[in-house]
Amino acid sequence: MTGSGLPFIDSPDLCRAASKKLGGNHWVLPVPLVFETELAAQAMSQEPSVHRTLDLAARADVALVGVGAVSIAGSSPLLRKWITHPIQRELARKHAVAHLNGHYLNAQGKHVDVSLCRRTVCLHPSKLRDIPFVVGVAYGAEKVAAIEAVLVGGYLDALITDDYAAAALVEEL
Repeated sequence: MTGSGLPFIDSPDLCRAASKKLGGNHWVLPVPLVFETELAAQAMSQEPSVHRTLDLAARADVALVGVGAVSIAGSSPLLRKWITHPIQRELARKHAVAHLNGHYLNAQGKHVDVSLCRRTVCLHPSKLRDIPFVVGVAYGAEKVAAIEAVLVGGYLDALITDDYAAAALVEEL
């Protein structure tokens, strides 16, 4: 979490605790988020346990997703090591402003295909539209453009944010 001084919380632990408290179920995607090559990511996506987990995710009743900004300061700690200078240039060329589920979006909320997306194993953002209730979490000045993109793209049904981002969004929208 950027500049907050809060500890990084492991998402499987958070999901496990939330599902237990809410009486639901959770499944862990047993793979790294990003692979070294596109071929490795494609092969892993076809593994039965991975394929099954992604299929279950696509059929969830509720999804809780983080919204990331396209900047080193606003990037997820999980993605920072993969955001190399060539990837930064590619993201800038394609006008990416947000990331959602490890994929990148432009200001109009459209998916932008970058090489990093093709090396990522996760639920594609377009599949979020089939989930009945999707909650996004993002806060801070550096996330306002990213939040706008996911809202314009129609990915979220609810947003958890802070006062600053909420006020900025009301002003922008």
